[in-house]
Order: sequence, then structure tokens, then C-alpha cells
Amino acid sequence: MMAWTPQRAYRDLLIAGSEAITKVEMAGFRYNVEKAADLYDFELSPEMKKLTEEMRDQIDNPLFNPKSNPQVQRLYYDSWRIKHEMQQRPDKKRSADEAALKEINAGRFTCKNPLHRGEIQQFTKILMRYRKIQKQASTYIVGLIEKAVNDPDGRVYTDLLLHGTTSGRLSSRDPNLQNVTRVAEDLPSIRGLFEASPGRLVVQADFSQAELRCIAQFSQDPILLDIYMNDKDLHSMTAERFYGPKFTKANRDNSKNMNFGMFYRQSAATFQEKHDIPEKEAQKYIDWAKETFPTVWEWEKTIEVEIRSKGVLVSPFGRKRRFHLLTPENKFAVFREGINFFPQSTASDFTLRSLILLSRQIDWSKASLVLTVHDSILADVEESYVLDYSTTCQQIMESRPKEDLGWDIPFKVDISTGETWGDCK
Repeated sequence: MMAWTPQRAYRDLLIAGSEAITKVEMAGFRYNVEKAADLYDFELSPEMKKLTEEMRDQIDNPLFNPKSNPQVQRLYYDSWRIKHEMQQRPDKKRSADEAALKEINAGRFTCKNPLHRGEIQQFTKILMRYRKIQKQASTYIVGLIEKAVNDPDGRVYTDLLLHGTTSGRLSSRDPNLQNVTRVAEDLPSIRGLFEASPGRLVVQADFSQAELRCIAQFSQDPILLDIYMNDKDLHSMTAERFYGPKFTKANRDNSKNMNFGMFYRQSAATFQEKHDIPEKEAQKYIDWAKETFPTVWEWEKTIEVEIRSKGVLVSPFGRKRRFHLLTPENKFAVFREGINFFPQSTASDFTLRSLILLSRQIDWSKASLVLTVHDSILADVEESYVLDYSTTCQQIMESRPKEDLGWDIPFKVDISTGETWGDCK
């Protein structure tokens, strides 16, 4: 195996990566404008109107506009005199952002009249639902219809940036298709609006827990290595440990959030803020994880030492993350960024390397690579070519850790197909 020198990284990763993502950008992703318009007209717009009326009726204000942040702030902090812990964040004393609303919705607040707590929580629940729907509607329906309606094939084109993030991950902009939400019961199926060309299927190839597998390799933690070397499911194991053998999908999702958050040094308070997981529950998990995966914590401490001594981290693919200023105030945030850098950057570059090789080996008359989202690659593939494409894609992706870096830990790739992106699960 040839070592990854800066020269080789520049030639084999960055230049080749730029060529591959240019093909992806030019291919575009078909977007069903008519279906999107129907979704907006018959589902989202009526629901937003209904939620708006409910909020206006509750506060007896027929002119209340939930899109107006000043109106929302005056309601919470002047009329109701709300107080909660999220106000302690810098410049967030009157914030009505998602983190603040989660605190209020969960009942972790005080107000002018305690008898109104239930009504305030109910109002907040409606407002949070409104904002969630309104964001989907404005960004991924109204915004994308404007882009796709004038294209002859109804395609949406995004810009993929090789240097768009400090972690080394690719980013997407104008529009950001990497932020299109997954299919969920309580959200409109935005991914279901992205569809295959006639006679084709959308094929999604997704690394399974790639960043956590990278952490297992970097840290050489024996418990974490055993999980991945023997094809066990960390998230399900965690869910069973905390919720019992009859754990639900929601329990597993909670465990997944905690697994990633714990290894990335999120605090119990952050779990509560970002994932609405009670702080006491999160702290119990963090304490258990430190006892169960001690070598991970030892590896993370070596990163702290390297940041202090050198001020720069270098990934196995030659990407550099520099830290120019370390102070008592920012050191914990800097250490978290450094710990995040290694698995996120490496997993992303496995995907980028796969994209490069795949773009060279597939028959572009039968398949088009249309998008990459962190650890996954999406393609628009002729039905008769799906099996050949999927086999090639899986072989390329799963062999990257061994062929590029000499790693023995297996990296699984899940392949799914469907008429739309939303069908690929």
C-alpha cells in the first residue's frame, strides 16, 4: 500500500474528486414539480393555516403572525415572562429558537402565572409543529419548484464543495440537498419528490456507522472493535442496555444520538438541548459509556495533547485541521472539533474516493451519479443495470478502508432502491 503523501492526496483525492463531483453536479436530480405543488396546496398550506388559527385562538390575537420572531419573543418574554436555562447562552436571552422552545415544551421553565404553564406548553407544541412544516414548505417545496420548473427535465442542480467544511466533509449549496430530511411519520416526504428518470430506479449506497467504525479503528478500543469485527449493532445493543429487549425504534434513535454525541464529547446538557433527552438520562449513559469504552477516551486525550503541542491535526488522507488559538474559554470546544475531525473527515474521504472510482467504472449511459450525502452515494440507474451497478458500488465502497489505508475493520454498505429517494431506506 502506497503511503498517503500530501502530493498523492492532492492528485488522487482533490483533483480527481473535483472531476467526479462536477459530473454529479451536471447530472442533476429529477424533482417532481407537480407532486410538490400538490403536496404544498393540499397538505402543507392547509395545515399551516390550521395551526396559525389555533395559535391565534389560544392567545386571542387574530393578527398574530407565527413567522414574526419579534411577535413570538414579545409573547414569551413580555406577556408570559418566561424564564429557562437556554437564556443563559450568549446573546440568547430573548431567543425563541428551537433549543429554547424545546425547553419550554418540556416544561423546564417558569412564568408569570404558573396556572398558565399547560397552555404555554400547548401553544409551544403547536408553534414548533408550524415551524417544522413551514421550513419544509419554504425551503424544499417553494424554493425547489422555482429551480426545477424551468429545467427541461425538471432537474435540480446543486453545488458540491470540496472545501466547504473544516471537517473535510463535502457540503452542498444553492440548494443544500444534503439537508433534505429523512422520511418520517410527522413530516412531509420531501425525499419522495426526488425521483428516478423513466425506466430507471434511484439506488442509494450508504456506509453503515462509518464514523463510529473509524473511531473504533483510531482508538483500538477492544469492545468497540469487537462490535464491528463481529457484525454487531452498537445502537441496538445500547438500546437494549437502557430500554430492555423490547426497545422501540424511538428508543434506538435515542441510543443512536447518544452514541454519536458521547463519542463526540457532547455534554448531558447538550443532549437535552439538541435531542430532547433528559439531562439525567443522558448523564447515566455518558457514565456507562466511559466505563464500557475506556480506550476511546484515552485516544481522545491524545488528540488534546496533539492540539496543545502542535496546533494541527492531519487525517490519514492528508487533510489538515489547524487550531490557531487555544484559550481557557474555547479549549473544550476546540478539543471537540479536533475529536470530530478524524472520524468525520476520514469517513467522508472514503465516500469521496468511492465516488471517484465509481464515476470511472460505471456505464454513464446506463447510470448517473446524482448526489452524495456525507457517507452515502445516490444514483439514477436503468432497471436492467441496477444489479451490476449495485455490485460494483458495494465492492468499491467496502474495499476502501483496506485498499486505501490498510485497515482490517469491515465497513458495511447498505444498498437500497426505489422509484424515489424516499423509497430508499
